[in-house]
Amino acid sequence: MTNTGGLPAGWYHAEGDPEGTQRYWDGSQWIGEPQTNQGAGASHAPTPPPSYSPPAGGDAPPAYGAPTGGEVPPAYGAPAGGTTPPGYQAYGSANALGAPADWVKRFVAYLIDIAPVIGLYVLIAIAGAISDALGLIVGLVGYIAVIGYSIWNFYIVQGKTGQTIGKKQQGIKLIKDDTGQPVGGLMAFVRYLVSGAFYLLCCIGGIVNLLAPLWNKDKKTYSDQILSMSVVEV
Repeated sequence: MTNTGGLPAGWYHAEGDPEGTQRYWDGSQWIGEPQTNQGAGASHAPTPPPSYSPPAGGDAPPAYGAPTGGEVPPAYGAPAGGTTPPGYQAYGSANALGAPADWVKRFVAYLIDIAPVIGLYVLIAIAGAISDALGLIVGLVGYIAVIGYSIWNFYIVQGKTGQTIGKKQQGIKLIKDDTGQPVGGLMAFVRYLVSGAFYLLCCIGGIVNLLAPLWNKDKKTYSDQILSMSVVEV
């Protein structure tokens, strides 16, 4: 058959195909290979998938994998709802490492830490009042004990854990701003050197540095600001 214009879809003999064969005509073009009459009758024409018809109202279905409702979930790690809840802090910010310690807690912790030192000085004074020789012996032993206690409490323990005896009792600790970890023994020693340097300004500088957390917004002393350290709540 040579004339196919306006021919409905079906099986027909196509011009140029072997005699006794048929090929499927889809209304506009030939589909597949020639089939014998028997094969053509048994075969089924390839049926194209039905075209998508949008539901009533004209709304197209969501893309594959998209959540129903058309809402896109927030990026991983972002607060749900796209808004920042009260108190939320991004990781690495100062507040994310702990709330700044209250000045009263810092001061009470300091008094607890120096109480043994004050006690030793009182003991030395009493021993000296009783006897010069006794005062000398007690004074020598006492000074060695003070040095040993200070190194252990303020540098070794605080450098490793962030807490002296007093800080542990008050629930606060000393950390590095960039990591949130204890500062280490060496930097704990440097911190006290820097703090002590403020007292060289006729002692007024030391008092101002000690009271600085009362007015600084991050509740730091100036020496802690210089060294990028913080005393925070545990």
